[in-house]
Amino acid sequence: GLFFVEVMSKFNKVFNPKILAITISMAFLFTQMLYACHISKYSLRIPVGHRNIYEDISKVMETSKERTEGRVLSIKNFLELHNNIKAPLVIGATGFIGSNLVDELLKKDGKAIVVTRSKDLNKLTNIKHNLRNENLYAVNIGELLEQGKLKAFEELIKHSSVIYHMAARSSTRISSFEDAVETFSTSSLMTAIICAIAKKYKIKVIFISSAFIYNRVKDKNIPVNEETPLPVTQKTSNWINLSVPALAGYADDFILGTANERPSEFMEKLLNKIGTTKEELEAFLPEGIYAISKILGEKFVRELEPGYGVVLRLTNVYGSRQKEDTVIPIFIHSLITGKNISPSNDTRNFIY
Repeated sequence: GLFFVEVMSKFNKVFNPKILAITISMAFLFTQMLYACHISKYSLRIPVGHRNIYEDISKVMETSKERTEGRVLSIKNFLELHNNIKAPLVIGATGFIGSNLVDELLKKDGKAIVVTRSKDLNKLTNIKHNLRNENLYAVNIGELLEQGKLKAFEELIKHSSVIYHMAARSSTRISSFEDAVETFSTSSLMTAIICAIAKKYKIKVIFISSAFIYNRVKDKNIPVNEETPLPVTQKTSNWINLSVPALAGYADDFILGTANERPSEFMEKLLNKIGTTKEELEAFLPEGIYAISKILGEKFVRELEPGYGVVLRLTNVYGSRQKEDTVIPIFIHSLITGKNISPSNDTRNFIY
């Protein structure tokens, strides 16, 4: 004891006790931080669609975009990490109907592959609750109508047990000529490409069409079913019949990499045959571009081998994650707030 007192007395003469105390405290704190980082490296990680593949938390805590990168894979990363996976592929999974389908697939089949055009969490709201599910494989495909990405997408399709295709621009009105080009490119042309690849590998395609294609039925009192003739004008019908082989041919060239023009340029030329302005297109296609794009999509699916193409014309779908400006949410809100409901004389089927 006397020796310790003597040593400390001499030590205090050389070192300032306050400075020494601060130094020791900082060293202790630094040691604890290093230990915490070591532990977090192995225990605080975000799942990336499979329990054995993880993203270091030090990377995913920086920005919203980086947080999502740990959960949404590129096609290349998916193929490297999950090359033995075979699961339903959902195209259009971030939408109202698609996200509910994903919920059911995860409950019943256990696995699902979903494709997204963005890694931004703000654009993945409908599937965000499933991103940590180890049986969900979220794959970012970006803009597929870029030549370099299609080969990778073809590899992704080879891993699908069935394709649920419901991706489409839901606008029923033409806002501009450019809008029509974009709609037919992302809806009709993409459907032609998907069907061509699915046919090559004998994969079943379930195409989500819409009862909106019957929107121009004149007599609203006559029940409409799958056998009801489509209410399109003769000139619209002629344009559809001419467009189907043109779209199919371009899709084949695009897949092979031999297309001489970009998809938007091809669609511009196809649409220029019936109009070059918003007004001309509306006059030629009174049914609306959404309805016509769905009819074109049905044509490609029906040309698949028997049993490999299914078309579902859904009528008035409602449920969770639906937009608030549609009829069922409007009725519910009116009932809750005590407002009067003024339904039309139309009789509709609603699907939950």
